Amino acid sequence: MTEELTTLPAPDSWDGVESKTVDVAVRKALAKFILPTKDSNDRRPIVPNFFLEIKSPGGDAVVAGRQVLNNGAYGARAIHYLQQYGSREPVYDNKAHVFSATYQNGLLSLFAHHVTPPCRYSPNGHPEIWMTEIDTYALRAHKTGFANGVAAFRNLRDKALQERIEIVQGANARHLELDAAWKEFLLRFTRDLSDDEDMEDSDDSALEDDSDEGYNDD
Repeated sequence: MTEELTTLPAPDSWDGVESKTVDVAVRKALAKFILPTKDSNDRRPIVPNFFLEIKSPGGDAVVAGRQVLNNGAYGARAIHYLQQYGSREPVYDNKAHVFSATYQNGLLSLFAHHVTPPCRYSPNGHPEIWMTEIDTYALRAHKTGFANGVAAFRNLRDKALQERIEIVQGANARHLELDAAWKEFLLRFTRDLSDDEDMEDSDDSALEDDSDEGYNDD
């Protein structure tokens, strides 16, 4: 799947970060990619990277699969843009930072999502987003299956938390570096302008002095 998404995700549940943890400038620059809703007053988490879809026993498993595919692609794109923020070159680490799960009729399936560089077959040259099934657990079969499934779900959710915290902190840090570099550039620029003006004033004064010395009433 490419990063060109046609439908905003609407998962049953998702995990993200509080909007205040993302630098305001970063949040504004990447709003199109990291905000899961167009409602500016929405107080739900942003930068979603863990999604859950739950279906009734009579629900369509294929639909659930398509939903987590779309959800994960949205989250992977958000994380990808955060990783690239402030970087000179595109960032592709071939690692999964986004995860999702489906639960239906006693079966818990876990997935990972990651971004890779575009290939010659990629539509419009967009990066490609991949979904990989990690495992499926039969929670109703026996106690061991239930315990293993719940533990895997919890561990994956904790990993998603750590991933988004580190990536958001990295984007915030790069913004501060960019901001500091820009301020330093402006400071040097104004200093250079000031030095040029001082030199011009000095040259004008020298010309005036030379003119006075060369003037003779006699």
